Amino acid sequence: DANIALLDGTRGGLTRVDIDDSKLLDECLGRFGHTPVITKTPSGGFHLFYRSNGEKRMLHVEGKKIDILGSGGYGLVPGSMTDAGTYQFIEGSLIDLGGNLPYMKAVPQPRPGVPGQMRAGDGRNTSLFDALRSEARQCKDEAELVALANTLNNNFAEPLPASEVRRIAGSVWHYVQEDLLLVKGCEASTLISKPMYDLLNDKELKLFLGLTFAHAAKGNAPFVLAQQAAKTFGM
Repeated sequence: DANIALLDGTRGGLTRVDIDDSKLLDECLGRFGHTPVITKTPSGGFHLFYRSNGEKRMLHVEGKKIDILGSGGYGLVPGSMTDAGTYQFIEGSLIDLGGNLPYMKAVPQPRPGVPGQMRAGDGRNTSLFDALRSEARQCKDEAELVALANTLNNNFAEPLPASEVRRIAGSVWHYVQEDLLLVKGCEASTLISKPMYDLLNDKELKLFLGLTFAHAAKGNAPFVLAQQAAKTFGM
């Protein structure tokens, strides 16, 4: 069985709000706007899906358990299963992910800064994630990436806690292992046959291309749709 992952950011056409504290769901919907696609994660949190408008990746917005997952990552959707459990649709479906999603409202903006001046609230998490993403393929293993993360973290005026540094490095290394680490200049492209184009409607075509792009980083290897997704497309 294969999981289904979609790219965050302009490549996948999606911006995802990752809510790790379920009590923050209503606050996020009120702040960022309603979306027709809401999923529940195996950990009990929620993902809100919006159309990408070039949002950047921001972790722990305002110190809360809220991540804005724009460029630079990917996310699992229902039809996927991890050791912790399954992803479930609360509202919407896979088809809606390829539809005309709304843009986010009131997108938070990180305060500008350079590492030597950055403190809590200045976007240290995002800054460290982006720096590691650029250097990760030069590291031979996760331990080397964590060591680099600790070095970069010490450049902040107010360093992040060691546990947070390890978490960020682990997240980046996971992308490396899954061969899904995308950096500037590695945009995915694909070819689609005329019979396949004729077979799909607009929403299905957009979702099909999104799935194809998500797997392009794996050397264009064939991928498998979960049974539920296949039924959705009548396959």
